[in-house]
Amino acid sequence: MTLTMKEKENVRGEFSSFLQSDAWEEFQRALGRETFRVAGALAISHRMPFKNHYLYCPRPNVTGTAFEKELEILARDQKAVFAKIDPAADHAFDFARAVATHSIQPQQTILADIAIPASEILSRMHEKTRYNIRLAERKGVSVSAMVGGFETFFSLLADTARRERFRLHEKRYYETLLSVSSSDFANRVFIAHYKGEPLASAFVNFYKPSGIATYLHGGSSSVRRDVMAPYLLHWEIMKEAARRGFSVYDFWGTDRVRWPGLTRFKEGFRGTDVAYPESADVVFRKFLYFAYRSLRRAAGRRL
Repeated sequence: MTLTMKEKENVRGEFSSFLQSDAWEEFQRALGRETFRVAGALAISHRMPFKNHYLYCPRPNVTGTAFEKELEILARDQKAVFAKIDPAADHAFDFARAVATHSIQPQQTILADIAIPASEILSRMHEKTRYNIRLAERKGVSVSAMVGGFETFFSLLADTARRERFRLHEKRYYETLLSVSSSDFANRVFIAHYKGEPLASAFVNFYKPSGIATYLHGGSSSVRRDVMAPYLLHWEIMKEAARRGFSVYDFWGTDRVRWPGLTRFKEGFRGTDVAYPESADVVFRKFLYFAYRSLRRAAGRRL
């Protein structure tokens, strides 16, 4: 069953994303980006070619006329080319200049309920996923949160990026994110080892106001795949998140066309499929906006 975020709100209250937190704003500023608050929602300035920029609102939990008016005023004051909005909930934008576009954040994800007994979580999983978790346990795979595990994490992430041919952020991005924390926002690195060798890693965000632990980044080794380390890695993280009082584990991004293998892996844990609303670019400087889209198209980038 696939739910929209609006339907999920009815189940677990008002949506609150770590992407709108004060800590995430601090992280963006540490990266050198200017930030603003629009009717309480976070807007981040992103650089474009020729010293232009656009505003980005990731999963704002406010919508309506006040938000739209304030965003337009800010965009014109800052001379932004456009504002990109990845909505948290369904919203019919009143902007006459809104253009449907790709999202920066994952458009679909899987949310696993971890506020139930561990035995029940296991029983809901695909039979093969349960088998692989138990196999990793029998083989002696161990999982731990690594205080000094960043280099191991990044090495596994970089290896995976080369193997799977996807782009990474600069190393500083992950280092900076790991350093940002508050009383309700924290990131942790988890590593799965087999006989002392790191085989899989995960970078996980814990955001208390939402009750969600989110798997943001991860990598795995191309060796000893037979011990099924990634399965036990995520199972141990789910249990750790439950011990910390979190109720949902977000696998953070699925796409059966673009990432078929990774999506099948995540689906094996049997959470609820969630689809976010369509994203929008609100255009304020039309010529520059469509010139920018043409450049991205020529470079083979998503529009």
